[in-house]
Amino acid sequence: MDIITVKVGILQTNCYILKQGGKAVVIDPGAKVQRIVDALGESQVLAILLTHGHFDHIGALNDLLAVVSVPVYLNPEDEPLLKDSQLNYSFPKRFTVDAPTKPYPVNLELGPFKFEVIDSSGHTEGSVMLKIGDHLFSGDTLFKLSVGRTDLKTGNPTAMKQTLRSIKSLHGPLTIWPGHEEPTTLEDELNQNPYLR
Repeated sequence: MDIITVKVGILQTNCYILKQGGKAVVIDPGAKVQRIVDALGESQVLAILLTHGHFDHIGALNDLLAVVSVPVYLNPEDEPLLKDSQLNYSFPKRFTVDAPTKPYPVNLELGPFKFEVIDSSGHTEGSVMLKIGDHLFSGDTLFKLSVGRTDLKTGNPTAMKQTLRSIKSLHGPLTIWPGHEEPTTLEDELNQNPYLR
């Protein structure tokens, strides 16, 4: 499986494209749809996966859906963020997403891609992390030596503490691909991230 990182938008959000056998999925298309389309190349897109509903992770969704007609997966708890520009923080250029979304199952199989969907509420009520093989796409839940903020609308510090406890129970040589900044590893975060101690 190939993992392509496309940095997009004013917050340099990591949009991830996973490719295998001519198929692809897109995680968090935050902005700059043409960059995302160019990175997809000739791959057949199977779905768009959202870790949560903030503007910097959904900003190119409408434009991308105009190019590829595929299902969009989102935790239903974050559905209100797609419909409300104040909740998704898309200002001064406000936008909403009208496209229907599908709720995540615990295990999501899309062609060659088999994801385990992990609830990670805290940054938003409906945040999720997506585990595939030895890779974990953590959205804005876990960063290198840090974690996502919980002071925005629908954020919850108590839920984040529970999520961090669940992260500490993960095992194996996981590479962590966060919503911003650079990749890290589970081992490094368990050893060095002050929020996981």
